Amino acid sequence: MLANKQGIMQTELLKAGTHAVELNGLLQRYHVAGDGPPCIAHSGGPGIDWEYLRMPLLEKYLTMIYLEPIGTGSSERLPTHPAGYGITRYAAQVEALVRLLNLPQVFVLGHSHGGFVVQQFALDHPDLVAGLILYSSSVATGPDFMPRAAGALAKFVAAHTDDELVQDVGEAWQSMPAIRTDTEYTHLLQRLLPVYFADYRRGDIPFQQLRASIKAHAVTGDGQAFNLREAAATATTPTLVMTGDQDFICGPHWAEIAVASYPNAQLVILAHAGHFSHLEQPVKFANTIQAFVAACAG
Repeated sequence: MLANKQGIMQTELLKAGTHAVELNGLLQRYHVAGDGPPCIAHSGGPGIDWEYLRMPLLEKYLTMIYLEPIGTGSSERLPTHPAGYGITRYAAQVEALVRLLNLPQVFVLGHSHGGFVVQQFALDHPDLVAGLILYSSSVATGPDFMPRAAGALAKFVAAHTDDELVQDVGEAWQSMPAIRTDTEYTHLLQRLLPVYFADYRRGDIPFQQLRASIKAHAVTGDGQAFNLREAAATATTPTLVMTGDQDFICGPHWAEIAVASYPNAQLVILAHAGHFSHLEQPVKFANTIQAFVAACAG
């Protein structure tokens, strides 16, 4: 259903299921599942559809509110699409939803690029945030961000010389600058997907399902450098920084910088996990967040 500004109670907008609301002049879809304190989850990318971030174990004790970021899925596109999808623009959508739902405070969980978004929101509106969860993300990027990722990727490929699927990862990475369309971006992520896992061939990992279902949109930001270290230094929001020990792009190096930047932060590195800890270590991942939420409640 499409919610308007009148006649619909906030409780209706937090019922389990899919919702559509108008926020900042754009149609914004989101999905609600679970029960407990509200937690807004923002997927990565930018431009990655939300479904890969579904976390059933968290829904046992949190009301999970999964955003379909603008420019993806059934949410509306900016008039400037595919350009204009800066961090502050995404963060404005989060703020508008929290205020529409009339939530005094929420937990916010951001994965990868989604972590950039929820940090911006949390730093801009600390009064609205009960706890900040940075999941395989970073407080800043810089000239060494992508070279570090490229180096880790090269090591991963070299360690799997007998795996044809992994050998394609290197070629896919090199083709990244030429990506222009949604179809090309989706295909690129499908080719790169093995490196996002510590062990994508584990029998309990839904790798092929994820690879077939992942969808991406070739959106671009505002070209601004991302660095929230200075702002983070004065933050008081309880913060959980999580990553996998084998995350090639937002791993322990960046997690340690993030936890050092936030005065009220804790670091958890999950063993035998890559960029998708919620899939490779779902129980440890969920238990860690449950403990964090409980600690925030006092």
